[in-house]
Amino acid sequence: MANYTENIGVNYCGLIASKREWLYRPQPVNDIGIDAHMEFIDSSDKPKQLIALQIKTGVSYFKETKKDYVVFREINERQYNYWVMNSLPCIVVLYNPDNDLCIWEELSKNTIKRTKDGEGKGYYVNVPLKNIFIDDDTHDKFLS
Repeated sequence: MANYTENIGVNYCGLIASKREWLYRPQPVNDIGIDAHMEFIDSSDKPKQLIALQIKTGVSYFKETKKDYVVFREINERQYNYWVMNSLPCIVVLYNPDNDLCIWEELSKNTIKRTKDGEGKGYYVNVPLKNIFIDDDTHDKFLS
């Protein structure tokens, strides 16, 4: 089965990153949790930040939308360890191609929660609706 939907999200994120002058490198091979890297280089050609992105595309990722956030539940033990132990900061990006809503959240021990009040086998992260990929606030957060 072709990954058309996935490619749409990866390419959309690349377009947005490029418009904000971030270098964007999709990972075109099979991955285990990183779909792209983006890097910011300042005007004097000094690297400022390198970030790993896990990109999820489709309306289905927005089915559990609350007042201020979307719950992203597709996290297993292997992914959790991969993201929180990665040498790069990792973020999840959720993209809805029906309305071009593209939001993100950091993937860290502080943001990823275990299901069933900490007793479950799965994990989830709440992705704030205000975390738009990439606006002025996001740009500054990524650089910090």
